[in-house]
Amino acid sequence: MKGKSMSTSHPVSHDEPSPPIRINAVFTGGNWADVASAEESESADAVAKTQQENRRKIRQILGAVLGSEHLVTLIGLGPSAAVGGPKMSDLWKKVRDKNTTRFAEIQTKVGDTTLPTDTGDIEAFLSKCQVLVNAPVGADATIGTFITEAEKTIAEACHGFVEKADLSNHEHLLRILARRPQGKPRTRIFTTNYDLCVERSAASSGAIIVDGFGRESVPVFDGTNFDIDFVRRRIESKGPEFVDGVIHLAKLHGSVDWAIERNQIVRREQPAAPVIIY
Repeated sequence: MKGKSMSTSHPVSHDEPSPPIRINAVFTGGNWADVASAEESESADAVAKTQQENRRKIRQILGAVLGSEHLVTLIGLGPSAAVGGPKMSDLWKKVRDKNTTRFAEIQTKVGDTTLPTDTGDIEAFLSKCQVLVNAPVGADATIGTFITEAEKTIAEACHGFVEKADLSNHEHLLRILARRPQGKPRTRIFTTNYDLCVERSAASSGAIIVDGFGRESVPVFDGTNFDIDFVRRRIESKGPEFVDGVIHLAKLHGSVDWAIERNQIVRREQPAAPVIIY
């Protein structure tokens, strides 16, 4: 889904008109099309009629999904790659090109047969490394060093692009997902990405993220924090009101701003050893 640029000076509110929903599909010719265009006057052209009918159907489906009791969204690589984020093949190249000779040696040790001219699955490769470095007998310290450096390289690649990325589509998506009636549970977003696109977009769009971290000076992760919500207490109101635009975020593969300290996961702007789960 994609939308037009919108003001980011105020938070999500049910008093504002809903952002337009856009789609990119086969019947749109691979181009973004406004679903609302289905409400235009009927076209005499058969192809245009088919497109309008398809948009109507998609709008009905999306409306039903967005209005469901429990709204859960999975964000994968696509949205990040679309704004300059590295793909798995890019990460493979970055790790390999740091030291091609040592990379080839590690490949031999773990039994990886990817050719120098090809790219493999960097997560699967590092998983094989983890098996050897944690072996009860014959653990190889050089592999442990390689893993640490590889994870740092991956974190740098997944961190640097966000500051310059155009996150307007991410912001638009969050505005749509954050609009929930007062009586329904908060939207839950799951992502497999390490980067901070969702967090930066939330800060720009006015959405509030509950991600399991506390409010300490160095935030500490605690799963029970997902039970915490945000309410507004007005002087003239009889009771608290739930704040609009709150989203739950779960990062399944860790994050470039997570670190492990004293057996706890904490959030740091640029940790020395990021928590990356592959």
